[in-house]
Amino acid sequence: MKAYTLTELVIVVVIAGILAAVVIPMFNSAHDRIKIEAAYRQLMQDIRYVQQVAVARQVSHGISFDTVRESYFAYRQDISNIIKDPATYKPYTVTYASGKFSGIDLVSAVVVEFNSIGAPLSAGSVTISYKGVTKTVSVEENTGRVY
Repeated sequence: MKAYTLTELVIVVVIAGILAAVVIPMFNSAHDRIKIEAAYRQLMQDIRYVQQVAVARQVSHGISFDTVRESYFAYRQDISNIIKDPATYKPYTVTYASGKFSGIDLVSAVVVEFNSIGAPLSAGSVTISYKGVTKTVSVEENTGRVY
């Protein structure tokens, strides 16, 4: 009968431990990059959605950002009229203080508002960061392009 020696088993365990020590931090780093990228894409999508709603409903809409509370909300005509999320029928708000985007920092932001033809009434950029990685979403002043 053939069998493995204790030395062979120890070598295999040591190699597996070394591989785990190298690979696990790579997964954590990838998770961090995926989290900031997801928040960045969600923010871009939300701004574009508000722009499309302004055109569809023929009335100004915008997004107001709160860097202290790490959140933002979408509104119609003025900030006291928060619109409903079409998926949940709850107020269209996003917070980085909890949930899937917890830990994301809303570094800087401006109020982004669009008129009834989708042109920005106020344009600028919104910056978010997570563990040293920073992403900026900008709204072009003349065209309303979100990038």
